[in-house]
Amino acid sequence: MVLYQVYENNHHDFLRFAVSLTRNREAGQDLVQSAYVKALEQDELFEWMNQHQIKGWFFTVIKRMYIDEYRRKKKGQDLMNQMEADAYEPSFVSLLCTADALSNLPPPLDRIASLRLDGFTSQEIGEQLNLPASTVRNHLQSIRKQLTEEE
Repeated sequence: MVLYQVYENNHHDFLRFAVSLTRNREAGQDLVQSAYVKALEQDELFEWMNQHQIKGWFFTVIKRMYIDEYRRKKKGQDLMNQMEADAYEPSFVSLLCTADALSNLPPPLDRIASLRLDGFTSQEIGEQLNLPASTVRNHLQSIRKQLTEEE
């Protein structure tokens, strides 16, 4: 009986709040409906609350559900971005072709290219080979030029 009164007295406030969070009426309605379902599952909780506490509980639940949904969507989007990035990872065949092309480079350049493919920055490569980072970048540029000319 208490939840029916809460619905009658506050439904429009809850809906307005949820729509302000989601910026979408249907999504806001879904949030409010989910909050009511959660309230029905915990109806004994409301026996000891006054109207203001119940209203506060609903606003808190709606906000938390919105945040949870936002995080779930963001996590899903991050997963999709990772899957897209993985799709652009070099295939085994392209790695073999790259290894073959690198074997044709002169000695200092092949080591620089190999370290770069392993994910090292020009600064890190320079530290390992006792070269300035700018020299490493120049060598990388000439490697790119040589590899594109060979194709």
